[in-house]
Amino acid sequence: MRLPPLLFLAALLCVSGCPSDDDDVTGDDDTLDDDSADDDDDDDDTVPPAPISWVIADAGDERYALLNPETGDDWNVVDTGLDSLEDVAVGFPGKKALMVGSGEAPGVSDVYICDIFDGSDRARVTSLADAPGATAVDGSPVNEEIVYSAYAPDKTTGQVRESIFLTDPMGKTNTQLTTADEVLTLPGSGVTVISQGETMPNWAPTGNNIVYVAHTVRQYPPETPYDVIVVMDEEGGGKSVVYAHEGDAGFRAPCFFSDSDFVLISDLDDDGQRRVRTVLVESKTYSDVTSSLDLPDVDAFGDMACANASTRIAFTYEDDGPLYTALLQFTGTAMLVIDGPDPLSSEDADHGYRIPDWARNAP
Repeated sequence: MRLPPLLFLAALLCVSGCPSDDDDVTGDDDTLDDDSADDDDDDDDTVPPAPISWVIADAGDERYALLNPETGDDWNVVDTGLDSLEDVAVGFPGKKALMVGSGEAPGVSDVYICDIFDGSDRARVTSLADAPGATAVDGSPVNEEIVYSAYAPDKTTGQVRESIFLTDPMGKTNTQLTTADEVLTLPGSGVTVISQGETMPNWAPTGNNIVYVAHTVRQYPPETPYDVIVVMDEEGGGKSVVYAHEGDAGFRAPCFFSDSDFVLISDLDDDGQRRVRTVLVESKTYSDVTSSLDLPDVDAFGDMACANASTRIAFTYEDDGPLYTALLQFTGTAMLVIDGPDPLSSEDADHGYRIPDWARNAP
């Protein structure tokens, strides 16, 4: 793996807290007030313009970092004000941060939303009652819809299980997209499995599909467990297993590439070693990109995110370590790394990164 000296200049500007919970998210919190905007124009030449896309990532201590992927600099580091931070993502149209963590309800994680730039106007989107509550979140790239996974009573059986839900920024609507005992068909073999829990949803850049992880068991004896990658439409229909792993796959959260044709996944091979693959959704065929990543220790490959306008990826390497990036290209027979891995985050950052998300900023 090529790990050249980092040449990025750190631009840690300020660490801003979320001042208080605010259930009203309908106000005009997407832009600076007129006085602030004037002050920035007249007095502060140090604040760079917002990039066309963000990489957002957990920065530790219940903070998230907002990175400019063109420079690798932290555009800002924001204190969420939550008691814990389990996941973070960009909400449409690139001016909202979506977070999973505990705050108002101790011991139960909910989905929260706040201004992405400084954490202001934080509001609780969900009000879950069953621990651990919400587990993962992602924002639609085309509208304000939010998809998340959470432990909650199933609408068909009443049992508390991990399912995937669709909601809005104010939490007024809440639609369960996956339910207990859904029957799925494994690709190639035609074996049918029953879903026992779904997690880690991620939107396609086109906004018409969602990819997620499902824990399943074979429908008929022997009741073999399978972890699978499923693609469904934005309303929960058309569920299709695009990748299956017998036993515990150890999946990282999957993500779509910019054309929404490929999904990036990371699982464990038969020897328990981590590997990285791309899956072509239509044909359900995969390419292994582990060797072309050329990592000194592939088991240190961590959380990952796909760029929304290219086949570039961001990923963590080693626990709470820096972010790296690589460019992949479909060669006609396989997806290969053609550039990188190279450092994405600045070596001057005083923190590591976890669970990145890469999304387009508002135009």
